Amino acid sequence: MAAAVLNQRPGWRSPSFWLVVAALAAFVVVLYRTAWLCDDALITLRTVDNFLGGHGLRWNVADRVQISTHPLWMFVVSGFVAVTGEFYYTVLAVAGGLSIVVLLLIVFRVAVDRTAAVVGAVALLFSGAFVDFSTGGLEDSLTHLLLVLFFLACTRNDDQSYRRVALIAGIAALSRIDAILLFVPALLLLPAGPLGRRARSFTFGMAPFVAWLAFAFFYFGTPFPMPAYAKAFCHGVPAGDLAAQSLHYFAWSMKNDPITLPLIAGGVLLAFWRRQRGEVLAAVGVLLYLAYIVKVGGDFMGGRFFTSPLVIAVCLLVRVPWGQRPAVAAICAVGVGLGAFMGPNPTFTTGPKYVAIAPDEHGIGNERAMYYPLYGLRSPKRAPLVAGGIGEALAGDGHTLPIIAVRGGLAGTAGFFGGPEVHLVDPMLIDPLLARLPIKTAGEWRIGHFERRIPEGYLETLKRGDVALHHAGLARYYERLRFVTRGPLWSWQRLSDAFSLLVGGGGDDLRAFVESDYRKPPRPVVLQNAVARRIPDSTPWSKCHVIYDGGLEVRFNGVQSARRLEVGLNAQHAYELVFLSGSTEVGRTKQQAVNKPLGGVSAYQIEVPTTVTSGFDRVLVLPSPSLDSIYALSFLRLLK
Repeated sequence: MAAAVLNQRPGWRSPSFWLVVAALAAFVVVLYRTAWLCDDALITLRTVDNFLGGHGLRWNVADRVQISTHPLWMFVVSGFVAVTGEFYYTVLAVAGGLSIVVLLLIVFRVAVDRTAAVVGAVALLFSGAFVDFSTGGLEDSLTHLLLVLFFLACTRNDDQSYRRVALIAGIAALSRIDAILLFVPALLLLPAGPLGRRARSFTFGMAPFVAWLAFAFFYFGTPFPMPAYAKAFCHGVPAGDLAAQSLHYFAWSMKNDPITLPLIAGGVLLAFWRRQRGEVLAAVGVLLYLAYIVKVGGDFMGGRFFTSPLVIAVCLLVRVPWGQRPAVAAICAVGVGLGAFMGPNPTFTTGPKYVAIAPDEHGIGNERAMYYPLYGLRSPKRAPLVAGGIGEALAGDGHTLPIIAVRGGLAGTAGFFGGPEVHLVDPMLIDPLLARLPIKTAGEWRIGHFERRIPEGYLETLKRGDVALHHAGLARYYERLRFVTRGPLWSWQRLSDAFSLLVGGGGDDLRAFVESDYRKPPRPVVLQNAVARRIPDSTPWSKCHVIYDGGLEVRFNGVQSARRLEVGLNAQHAYELVFLSGSTEVGRTKQQAVNKPLGGVSAYQIEVPTTVTSGFDRVLVLPSPSLDSIYALSFLRLLK
């Protein structure tokens, strides 16, 4: 039924032809005005940089860890970057180019007439979610392209339709694994002939995805990426809390992007009204995907999860012969435009000084607004995107490798600019051990950012190489996990350990740690005479006493009456010192450490609080809450 719109008469003199051309031109202009990269894109680009640099498919070069939920996109980007030798413009060109192809296919292959084409182009042009993630550096534009191809195959109604749908589904799962939900109704119910033929077509189509899973298990030790463990398998957030969070996600979209959800609803309703089998199956896939959004609690990137359902919905909308109802089509197009301008950030109003907007109280934000100042194509503040540099500078200054850094926010930025010399510990998403732990504090989380607590001894383990974890059970678990991620690829023992961990091996050790030290962080005690010797400034944290969430207790030999202390603290962090007499708190004070570009400890003289009138016999050194800090004490001594 669908026709090639360009070949429809009466040709280029028709007003509808020029409306189509104008809509396409407007989309290109809007794409240029809104082009940007998000921090998560730089997570992928760090892996791409390591891959092209000969380190393998690794986020941190020490570990074979799959951080990407979109391996196909990662390989596509790798191919183009290998040719251009450049990251920023390459990624924007690939993502933007694919988005333009998506619109062209909808306009010229899916739409049944030019009026329908105009309706579809206007819908995508004014959807804030679609425009935002037509660039951004993530896999969305590639997924959108595969969904349009799926829709064309699903509605073609020939003897090869099922085979095409199965193959596109298998490829789409490599672009984003949860996209497979949009294909499930068609895979189950689209006619495919005898059962044997259906099975052969399904097997053929899923072969690329199954091959990747097999490779991922062999190479990474698990078929699943770390974000799946961090965001879906191990966080421990109750399903009811996630469902409630998803309602805020839907509400955020209606408030900030008023047309995307109505467009999705309109496309689904039209499909059920028209009762065309392929269209109905596509619409059911949309409903299944929306249910999935409810299950996972939505996302922190406002609107992003709605872009794939929107693409299918727009395909459904343009299957209606709007040319037979031009007045209705005009009203709908005008309504979409007016609705778009009811939101706070219409797609047409983005300028080069687009300012950052903080996430709302539910942790959902306009990600493009957040990162446009840093990575927007037209932003006057944008800096060159050059991989590495920081790690090279630190290594050149004498820092021993690996350089350990903790980063819970802007992990993509820190990792990409840090380079392969920096081993980045991300307590929310990427680390192979931390991702397998539940959230740090029950009830305290931001969607898509489930913070974990770093276990005692873990940073020293990563720095020195020997397993220095304090909890014996966790140490046993990590030794197996480390062998999986760092051991010889062709070792049968490594593959055996990988399979064991995949099916729950070592779970008792992990649970024992979570139920004890993880939930109630221990507080190590060190005698003051062991830390009394003054350590030179700039000494690295790895040669000091590392402080974790439980803090560090410095115990004196008897009651002290000194009025000043001198302490060495690792740079860039806030500390709290609590003075105790026995188990009774008698005073506390805070100390902000200075920011040293190359790190290391600095000495500070601290006044004992005036509330300490009868002396003290111990001092607790506590870390302040932070997602990007390594706390350490080098010495503590009394001053006269």
